[in-house]
Amino acid sequence: MEANSGAASPHILPSLSLRKRKRQSAVTPENPFLLSPAQSYRGEDGLGISRRDMKDMIALFQQRHVPYIAVFRAQEFQDLDYIIDHEPRFAYAMCYVTARYLPGGKEIREALLPEVSLIPKDVYTAKVGVHHDDDMCLLKALTVLYAYADLTPPSQAARPSGKENLLYWSLKSAAEMYAFRLSLHRSIQELKLDMAANSGNIYTTKSFQRYTYWLFLYSMSHYCSLVTGTPPTMRVDLSIRAISGLLDQLGRYPEYPTNLFGAVEIYLIWEQTSTAHPQLGEWWCLPDPTERANEDLTESLLNEADRAIDEWYAKWWPYMSSEPRGSFLDYHGRFTRFCLASYAIKCLRISSEGLTQLQRSQLQRCVSCANHVLEFPLTRGTIEKDNLRYVDDAACIIVSFCCVFLLSACQAFPSELVNVSECLENVTDAANLMVELAINQDHKPHYQGSFLLKRVETLKAALEMSRLHEQHEPNVTDNSDVRLSPAATGENSKLLLEGFDQLFHEDGLFGLEPIWDFSMLFPGT
Repeated sequence: MEANSGAASPHILPSLSLRKRKRQSAVTPENPFLLSPAQSYRGEDGLGISRRDMKDMIALFQQRHVPYIAVFRAQEFQDLDYIIDHEPRFAYAMCYVTARYLPGGKEIREALLPEVSLIPKDVYTAKVGVHHDDDMCLLKALTVLYAYADLTPPSQAARPSGKENLLYWSLKSAAEMYAFRLSLHRSIQELKLDMAANSGNIYTTKSFQRYTYWLFLYSMSHYCSLVTGTPPTMRVDLSIRAISGLLDQLGRYPEYPTNLFGAVEIYLIWEQTSTAHPQLGEWWCLPDPTERANEDLTESLLNEADRAIDEWYAKWWPYMSSEPRGSFLDYHGRFTRFCLASYAIKCLRISSEGLTQLQRSQLQRCVSCANHVLEFPLTRGTIEKDNLRYVDDAACIIVSFCCVFLLSACQAFPSELVNVSECLENVTDAANLMVELAINQDHKPHYQGSFLLKRVETLKAALEMSRLHEQHEPNVTDNSDVRLSPAATGENSKLLLEGFDQLFHEDGLFGLEPIWDFSMLFPGT
C-alpha cells in the first residue's frame, strides 16, 4: 500500500511527555511552535502541544488512516497550517486518533480529551447553514472520531477504559444527528441540479461533498449493524439507490471517493436480493424457531445474489487490480458474499438422519466464503500487512466474525467438512496476525486475537479426543485430516466438546454479539 504524497515520516514526540507539557504551558504564545490561544478551538485551556507536533501527527494521519476513510480527499491535507488555524476541531480529532499509535500517546490523548469531547456536544448547539466550511469542519471532525472509536456491542456496558477514550455509540448518534441537521439526506437533489447545470468540476461542489458524507454514514451504519447484530440506524432509500445512476453520469470509476461508491453498490445487491425474501436482508433477526425455511427458495436467491456479485466484480475488477486502494473493494465483496451465504446456515434445521446434500453444499460454501475473507489479510505483502494495524475496529471485528463462524462450524459439523485442518490453520494465522499488529495488549486486535488462539487450541484438543475415541470404535478408518465419523456428530460430539460453547459466551470476543449459536442445530436440544 502506497503512502500518500506529502506525508511526514514517523516522528518521535519527546515534547509530549507529561513533564514537558507542563513546562510548555508557561511558554508565551509568541513561540512559533506553540498553538496560541487565538488559534485554538478552546484555546483558553492551554493544551501545550506544539504546532510542529500537531503538523507531524496530522501528516501521519493522512499517511496511515486516510486510506481507510474513503470520504477524504488528498487535497484537504495540502495546507496543514490552514487546518490548525481554521479547522482546529478537525485538527484535534486527527491528532487524537494518531496519538493512539504513538509512544506516549495515552498522555497526548488525555491532554486532547477536553477538546475532542466537546465536538459531539457541539452537534446539538452549533448553528448550521451560515458557513458551509464551518459545517463541514465539524462533520469532518465527527467522521474521524466516529471511524476510530472503540466499537462495542450495545448490550455490553461501556468499559472504564481510561481517561482518554470516547464512547462509540455516542459518537455514532452525534454524527448521524448532525447529518440530519445538515439535511444530507436531501443532498442528492442538490447534486443532480448541479450536474444538470454542468457547473464545472462536479467533484469540487458542496453538493457532491455533502452527498459523499451521506453515503459514508450509511456505509458505517451498514457495517456496524453487521458486526453487532443490530438493526441499521440508516436504511436504504432513494438517495442511496441513486448511486447507480450517478455512476452512469460520472463514469465507471469516479475521481473520488471510488471505494465508497463501489462499496455502496455491492450493498444494494443485498438490498435488492432481500426484496424477494425480507429476512435475507434483516440479518439482525434470528429465524422463527417455529417455522422451517424453504431451502430451495433460499438456494435460488443465494445463487441469484452470487451472479449479481460476480457481475459487480466484473465491473470493478480493473479498478481493484490497478489501484493501490482498489483491493479494499475486494474485501467488501468477499465479506458480502460470506454474509449472504451465512443466511442459509442460520436457517439450517437438520433431522435425525443428518444433513441433506443441499445442506452440506450450503455449509461448505459458507465455510469457503469465510476462509476467502481470512485469506485477504493473510495474503497481503509485508508492508501491506503492517499498514493494516491502522484500520478501524470494524475491519478487525469482521475478521473475528469469520473466525468465530469457522470455529463454530468445525465444532458442530466436523464430520461434514473436508477441510477442518485448513479452517483451523486459517483461524490461527488470522489470530496471530491480529496479535502482531496490535499496538498494545488493550488494543482490540490483541484482545480478540488472543481469545481466538485459546479457542482454537480448545477445539483442537476436543477434536483430537474425539478422533482417539472413534479409533477405538469398530469399522472406523484413520483419516489424514482431522475429521469425525458421522456417528460422532450429535450426542457424542456434544459430550466431547462440552464447555466449548460456554467459552464463546464469555466476555472474550468484546465487540461481537453471540449470534452464531450452533446449539440449535443438534437434534434433541
